[in-house]
Amino acid sequence: MMARTLGAYAVVAALVALLMALAACGGDGEAEVEATATVDETAVYKGVVEEQAEPRGDADGGDLAGVTWVLESLGPAASPDAIVEGSEATAVFSADGSMDGNGGCNTYFGSYRADGGSISIGELGWTEMACAAPDGVMAQETRFFELMAVAETFAVEDGALTLGTADGGVLVFSAAGKAPGPGPDGGAVTDPEATVSVANEDEGEGDGSSASGGVSDPGAGDEDAGGALTGVTWVLESLGPAASPDAVAEGSEVTAVFSADGSLNGNGGCNTYFGGYEAEGESLSVGAMGSTLMACADPEGVMAQETRFFGLMAVADSFAVGDGKLTLRTADGGVLVFSRRSGP
Repeated sequence: MMARTLGAYAVVAALVALLMALAACGGDGEAEVEATATVDETAVYKGVVEEQAEPRGDADGGDLAGVTWVLESLGPAASPDAIVEGSEATAVFSADGSMDGNGGCNTYFGSYRADGGSISIGELGWTEMACAAPDGVMAQETRFFELMAVAETFAVEDGALTLGTADGGVLVFSAAGKAPGPGPDGGAVTDPEATVSVANEDEGEGDGSSASGGVSDPGAGDEDAGGALTGVTWVLESLGPAASPDAVAEGSEVTAVFSADGSLNGNGGCNTYFGGYEAEGESLSVGAMGSTLMACADPEGVMAQETRFFGLMAVADSFAVGDGKLTLRTADGGVLVFSRRSGP
């Protein structure tokens, strides 16, 4: 499994090189490249990378940002439907314009722009699990993603968030509290408007296993995985051989957020990624990860660094937390050293 995972990142590296070459040769306007990266024998991450002509800039969500919003109801404003009993759909809007959450079955991520009471949500990427329970959760998730995609307004009042669509649809959320971290963080080197639209070829209610075309999320559902590992945005400081790890490239930021439900997300320095993990004691296993497929020219060396980061994450087998630091170790003596983000 480790060899297959590492091979997947070699494929991604090759795709990145191709994208950079195309960027160098292309002119002004919009470039679109289709790509498929094999993660393992049963999980494939498919995406279309869309490079926008205009950068999005910082979002201005105000009270929208930095909160975990839990869906209460959705549908026509006059008579929205309560969510399926036993399900939970969430949304976290970060101040940098990124967003992520769970649709009730699948983890998703993307970007948004907010101005005053207006909102625009970009294309979302998500895992492609098929959840059999609770009954109706997959149909609800489809409605959730569809309404999110066309939301045009938002209002935050009395601990509730309401997203509205032009045709009278609403998504009503309640505030669950401050989000544990900013979610995937594009940092200074990422074009945050580049998104990945994930093909959903064989979605349907099944036995809870990964649907064809998705990224497996083996850690999801493992409550309280990792203990002190979770609920923190970890920022990479160095990586490489334990005896002499290399500092991260100046001007880049690499992050990791391990959630208590066994999901994992962050930014590799250029690309947003997500996946799953399992932790027990000091042992750690990171599952196959999906990521956007952007090519970043600056800072110099950021793409090579990202490839090393993903490769080391894939084979990390132990972790230690102490003095505000997280150290992930591999069986062959590699390390990833993170510090706890102190600010929002």
